[in-house]
Amino acid sequence: MCYFRTCIQSSTILVLDQINIQYYSIPESMNIEIDNDSIQTFVVLPESDWTDQTKDLLLKMLKAVKLEDSQFQIIQIPEASSVKSETLIHLSSGCKILAFGLTPTDLHMNIRAALYEMTPLEQASFVFSDSLSTLIQKPGLKKPLWTALQTLFS
Repeated sequence: MCYFRTCIQSSTILVLDQINIQYYSIPESMNIEIDNDSIQTFVVLPESDWTDQTKDLLLKMLKAVKLEDSQFQIIQIPEASSVKSETLIHLSSGCKILAFGLTPTDLHMNIRAALYEMTPLEQASFVFSDSLSTLIQKPGLKKPLWTALQTLFS
């Protein structure tokens, strides 16, 4: 029997909702297009964490590791969507992926990855971090992130 919402027909979903049966809902996966072929770094974060303050912080961090605007792409994930790590990995071999405010589970990954540590996977390297807004509220978290970024971009 299939318990995933994507496997259940819409009429069945209405019935399950009416009789209050819990089922797992898989978020809709986003299609991602690369702005240009030379991009090797992807920044992934929830759309809700994108403000003027968080944008300024992120751009300062990326400039500090000597990335030009044409060398990275920012991917904002809407609340009802998700992005698969395989999609990011296959966009560019040898890519670096910075995930702010997201866990490996959010990227459909079945791994354990510590915050602020480089995690190699297939042809990519990941760094998971607290959200940008959390980094602004807790400046002490910037130091371990900076160490991870130096390792990732060295």
